[in-house]
Order: sequence, then structure tokens, then C-alpha cells
Amino acid sequence: MSQSGTRMVGSGAVCDRLDGAAPADPVALPVAMAPERVAGLPGAGAMAVFVPLIVEVDGSDWPAAGKAAPVETSRPRASTHKPGLMASPNGGNALRFPLAAIAGRGKVARPAMPTPPRPPVSVIIPALDAEATLPATLAALGEGRAAGLVGECIVVDGGSRDLSVEIARAQGATVVSTRPGRGGQLAVGAASALGEWLLFLHADTRLAPGWSWAAAAFIADDANHRRAAYLRYRLDDPAPAARRLEALVAWRCRSFALPYGDQGLLISSALYREIGGFRPLPLMEDVDLARRLGRRRLVPLAGDAVTSAERYRRGGYVARPLRNLGCLALYFLGVPPRLILRLYR
Repeated sequence: MSQSGTRMVGSGAVCDRLDGAAPADPVALPVAMAPERVAGLPGAGAMAVFVPLIVEVDGSDWPAAGKAAPVETSRPRASTHKPGLMASPNGGNALRFPLAAIAGRGKVARPAMPTPPRPPVSVIIPALDAEATLPATLAALGEGRAAGLVGECIVVDGGSRDLSVEIARAQGATVVSTRPGRGGQLAVGAASALGEWLLFLHADTRLAPGWSWAAAAFIADDANHRRAAYLRYRLDDPAPAARRLEALVAWRCRSFALPYGDQGLLISSALYREIGGFRPLPLMEDVDLARRLGRRRLVPLAGDAVTSAERYRRGGYVARPLRNLGCLALYFLGVPPRLILRLYR
């Protein structure tokens, strides 16, 4: 039966009557009908069990599950269509669930509110005056979004005076504002993330095509929930000096298990919390985390992280690496990172 203002439910369902009579016709529930009015429907007095009825409930006014952030956050306006729900004609969402049983007159079993699935990977990018490189970094994440791998991108801004914030918002990223300092920015971003996996990425580093396949394969292996992965270091410069520096970085990773932040880091949120996460250091936050992970929990990923070579073109392919090496030596000697930062700049 069908009436104006109703939706047919229970099509093909089995209706068992207590009196053993033939099954009743499928019941049409008005969209806004209260549960207590079910008793007034035809055949409701003889119903014992419906298996399985489908009821549509308009969920457009339900509050979205969320998590309070300790910092100023600007998330892009999401679609009104919630994952796992089907769109209703009024532009909201309708939750489809089986009505497990109707026992007695007009008693409707009400299911628990479902919990939307968490995004698989949250990408976290610290930024400070990064308008020149941030567009390419964010655009490269489109591959992961299309593959269903990246659920959100969080750009943690440390007080940019350029268009970094506007660029991030325009490309659909969540913007979180905090004080400058890469270690602190990364920690704030991780605290705001919803994903079961975290991908930390510098604002001047873009992931080369094919990275999402390598990341998905890494995540699919249960053993890697206790490991973290980094990508191959590449520079966007065709100069032979750039190739030599890439080889030197590969040697450093193999020999000392010390990948830097511009190689990216993919880690489960559980393992990240277990080791204490990023510390609010202005420099060497990546080395500090790598040392706590240890060699056995750091593995290379079959993908490239292409980093801007601007600082090497400006500072020189000899002088700049020597300066970085000096900063690393000072860190291992116990010099505070805030003092090392003066030399790094």
C-alpha cells in the first residue's frame, strides 16, 4: 500500500502473525510518525515480529560527532551528506537500519546511534610563510583522497604573514593556528587529528605520484602498526650536486636510521602516542622522534618525497649540508635546540 507523505518499508519482509493467518501487507510508515502511533496502522494488533523491516529516519538535525581542539581551528564546511547515510529528498540524511523486532502493540526497537568511521590517514603539515610551496604540497595529496586513503589534511600555521592560510583553506585543508616552532606545530596538529594513521609532511615537500599505493600497502600489513615509515629523499633540482646529496641522505638513513622531516613520516596514531609524540622543539624534533622510535621500528617506504632545493641553491650544496651536519653534532653533544636554531638559520 502506498499513500501520500509515506515511504514504503518492509518490502519482501516476513510477517509472522500470532493467529497463524496469512502474512499482513507491508506497512507504510509516515516519515514523521511517532513510534507510539504504529499501533494504529492496519494489522499492527496482530504483529509479533518483523524481519527485517527498513525504516528511514531523517538525521539532518543530528549533531556531528566532534572533538574539542585546544587551539583555534578552522575546518572547511563539510557536505551535509554524512558517510554511511543515504541522502534524503529534503537535502538532509536518512539513516537506514533494520527494525529488529516489534514486540506487542506499537513498541518499536530503537537502534543505537552509529559512530561514523574515522578517516584512515590524517596529513599534518606545519607551515610558516609557505605560500610558494604549499599549493604543490597540498595538490599532491589529491591522489590519496581519490584512493580513499587521506581523510583530512591539517595545516598548522605558526603565524604566517603571507597567503599560506588562505591557500590551505582554498584547497580544503583544516587550518589550526598556534605559536611558531615546528615541533610544537606538529604536536598540535597530531592532537587535532582524527585518523588512525598520521602522515607528517613539511610544507615544502610534495609526494611523488604513486605514494598512496606504497602507503596503503604499508598500512595493510598489521605488523606495521608497530613501525613507522619514511620516504626516499629527492630534490627538485636537476643539478648533479642534488643527486649527490640525495645519495648522502640515503646513506645516513641506512647507517644511522635518521630520516629527517622532509622525508615525511607515516605512523599509526597509537604508536605515536605510545612513544610520546613530537616534543615542542624549535629544531631537531624529527631526529628526537626518530631516536625514540629506534632502528627496528623505522622502515623505508617505496615512494619519493620531493623537497624544494631552494635553500641549497641559496646556501650552496657544500656549505649548507656542512652547516646541517654541524647542527646535528651539536644536538648529539647536548646543546639545546633553541641555541642550535641560530646556526641553522
